[in-house]
Amino acid sequence: MDTEMGAITNDMQVMRGTVGGISQNVAVVRNNVMNISTAIDRMGLEVLNMSHDMGRISKPSRSMNKMFPFP
Repeated sequence: MDTEMGAITNDMQVMRGTVGGISQNVAVVRNNVMNISTAIDRMGLEVLNMSHDMGRISKPSRSMNKMFPFP
């Protein structure tokens, strides 16, 4: 009986180590997802800024079209 209990204890220690390794891997994945999310947010802000700049840049050409309409 002591042999079986010892084997079970060893197996449980191995399982705890495995679960600990899985926990570390999940933490790494969470960190990677957070980094990806941050990068996507920054890209969204850049697209918003580019949209604003394009609207601002195109205003003079629209004014020119009003002054000199092309047929």
